[in-house]
Amino acid sequence: MSIFMSLSTPSVSMRAKPLACIVAALHAFTAPSTLAQQATLEEVIVTAQKREQNMMDVPVALTAVSTRDLQVYGVRDTADLTKLSPSLTYDQTTLAQNSGFRIRGIGTVVYSVSAESAVAVVIDDVATSQAGQALADLTDIERVEILRGPQSTLFGRNASAGVINVVTRGPTSEFEANAELTFTDDNQEKISASISGPISNALAYRLSGYHDEIDGWVNNLHDGDELDGSRRWGVNGRLDWDLSDTFSLDFQAKYDDSYSECCSPAFTYIEDVEQAKVLTVVPLTEAAPEIIPYVDDESTTVVIDDRPEADSENLQLSMKASWDIQDHSLLSITAYNNWDHSEFNELDTTAYPVMSYPFGNGTLGDPLGTGIEPYNPAVNGGVVQLNLLDVDSVSQEFRLLSPDAAWGNYIAGLYYSNMDADRQFDRWAPGLGVAAGLDAHNLSNNVVSSLSAFGQVTWNIGERSRLTLGGRYQYEEIEFDLTNVDFYGGGPDTDVSYEDDDNIALGSVAYQYDVSEDGMLFFRYAQGHKGQFFDAAASTAFTGELEPVEKESSDAFELGYKAELFDNTMRLELVGFYTLYDDYQAQQTTVTDAGAITFSTENVGELETYGIEIDSTTLIGDNFTLQLAAAWVDATIKEYPDAECYFGQTLEEGCVPGDNGISTQDLAGEDLQNSPDFKYNIAGTYVWPANNKLPGDVFANLSYSWTDKVNHDLQLAPWMEADSYGVLNLSLGMDVEGDINYAVTLFANNLLDDNYDSGLLDSSQAASVEATSRFVPRDYERYFGVRLKVGL
Repeated sequence: MSIFMSLSTPSVSMRAKPLACIVAALHAFTAPSTLAQQATLEEVIVTAQKREQNMMDVPVALTAVSTRDLQVYGVRDTADLTKLSPSLTYDQTTLAQNSGFRIRGIGTVVYSVSAESAVAVVIDDVATSQAGQALADLTDIERVEILRGPQSTLFGRNASAGVINVVTRGPTSEFEANAELTFTDDNQEKISASISGPISNALAYRLSGYHDEIDGWVNNLHDGDELDGSRRWGVNGRLDWDLSDTFSLDFQAKYDDSYSECCSPAFTYIEDVEQAKVLTVVPLTEAAPEIIPYVDDESTTVVIDDRPEADSENLQLSMKASWDIQDHSLLSITAYNNWDHSEFNELDTTAYPVMSYPFGNGTLGDPLGTGIEPYNPAVNGGVVQLNLLDVDSVSQEFRLLSPDAAWGNYIAGLYYSNMDADRQFDRWAPGLGVAAGLDAHNLSNNVVSSLSAFGQVTWNIGERSRLTLGGRYQYEEIEFDLTNVDFYGGGPDTDVSYEDDDNIALGSVAYQYDVSEDGMLFFRYAQGHKGQFFDAAASTAFTGELEPVEKESSDAFELGYKAELFDNTMRLELVGFYTLYDDYQAQQTTVTDAGAITFSTENVGELETYGIEIDSTTLIGDNFTLQLAAAWVDATIKEYPDAECYFGQTLEEGCVPGDNGISTQDLAGEDLQNSPDFKYNIAGTYVWPANNKLPGDVFANLSYSWTDKVNHDLQLAPWMEADSYGVLNLSLGMDVEGDINYAVTLFANNLLDDNYDSGLLDSSQAASVEATSRFVPRDYERYFGVRLKVGL
């Protein structure tokens, strides 16, 4: 995806016979009339296989994203990367902890702190352990690599669907300093700066930081304020020390602080307003009549009295030691990470004193009429919840990399990690809420330790073929301590402790064949793995012995073609894939026939996902760069016989009563949620050279990202389907080089004002009628801005 260009002498060889018709047509349009020097695409170096390689030589489906790409598509954090990679989607929920990424339709979105994501997010060679940590700011970034398909052989237990690999900029051998300001008409103010250079011949540093603040965009009728705004800041310090010609130490300290008032779901659909309830009891017409006129597909209005708050601090410390030993490289990466996170939000989504509503002999909060007002931190007697997390992670990795020899190369390594997560969860719903299973209070400690040995060998078979074999053996231990607190009942707390262990052997194989000097075909088979865990969310339904949720496995097959065409003016990747997932881990939110609510994570059976992906960058002439990426993905449930029924589902619609008091449906053959069938993005950049007539080069960029309709509900409730949408961004600016470099960019994001959702929430159970709420993205409507950058 990178649009960087350089000048080189063109080659005259012909390429890519498998795509001869397409290639010939484009070549006829773009071929130069002479052999004069022309612009070509610059080589893109990635570390997708834990060694530096040209991305076109890697037999893995991947997207490489540059800093310029992030600006073009209006990317603010990792969640916005979905605008750049068609196979990547993001599940937005009310809690960061159970929001997460999907690649090719596959991801893990569960309440449990013990579960790891199916999409690993790695920042500067250090893997994040919690889904909420994956929402990282993308400031001072060198590149982002999105690896599609299972990557468990090299990246371990939480990469069964893919990897997002974020690489920040490192120290430079020459002094440089940069500052960037961004202002928008929806009141975003961001400043970022970096300084880098040598301290001595052996020591170099880089220090960068940012402060990013934006007002909210969801209107709260209760007090007239705007919600969903945020304030973020962070610093990243790096120090590279070459102690000798063969030994170096790299130190990094990265700290990020984030506060937001996210997320506030707005009602978009209520089947029958007159019958709608708040928490199944209070009539909506009585609790929140003011919201009813705003119920609309494009609503950005709520009425709540407890403002949502999400506050997190993330500290990452690492040390890399590199030795050159007889043409080999030995790398040690030692890392520590602490994530301190708190989230507070309300569930009744009104400003009404719900717990004071008349019920039984008293109120919902005191149905027996004792006259004793139960403790409730809600400002006006609503239902609120607090989620506190303190997660410590340590890891140690050793890698031995061989040099590239005539026969091939290899990598071998050892990896150890330990995650220790303390969680406090409180949902205050006294009185009737206790009987209904809505009230919940628990403390848990989750420890996951993992030890792995991994390796990968590539053999050159003749001059045109390569065979790569990879393997990983992993042993892991899990420990789970839970205290379930009877907060209102006064009974004894429930204390349980469990532990278990497991081991797994994984493998991968890839075969590459050079069909020409600059194009190759590859076939890849890879096994994926996501470890077992004890489900902390199950504490609300705890009745005795607790078994771990079984590990999730996958088998993936890929056939791809990569080429640098037209004298390296076009870079093309075309991949077809098929992946089968077994014992897929998914969240169940079950309402028994008696009305009690339980939460659990279960292994739901088999899924399959298959499709075709294309990713290309083309330089047309000397000044115009065209980028195109598209994905057709079919993610289907093959086996899920005991899925929860959606609200109101009838026997005729497939909902069958069970002997255990829980009705279920069979979802075999149905589509997986939040997996669009088709998605694409296209961007064009044109540069007008200054040619001594202007102070600097003028550039213009137009980008468009389109997403097919999708259902956001695993149970596939019909009212949870979101329409397709497209987002068009435009930017225009000037880049001036001199003793002081500067650039000015004017931009408009969502230029066509296409209002869309970042996620949907099924509100039917609480409303007692079909109801949907939506999460409103920052660019739900058009906004304008200016970006100023100055550098030395």
